[in-house]
Amino acid sequence: TVTAHTDTSMLTLLCTFDNYGLQVRNKENAWTWVIPKRDTLIVNLGETMENMTNGELCATEHRVIDLG
Repeated sequence: TVTAHTDTSMLTLLCTFDNYGLQVRNKENAWTWVIPKRDTLIVNLGETMENMTNGELCATEHRVIDLG
């Protein structure tokens, strides 16, 4: 399990390989599952991107849940 955080980079690209476990915090402040799809990338915006855009684009708060 990885606790909730934002990445410090500009962006992070993730491959899910059909694996569940990633959750993002939505605008309602609730955790929602990221549904993995084959042959797609997940893009997490980081703190550097948020700073570069003066908050127009926000860093993605996310966590990973170990589903065993």
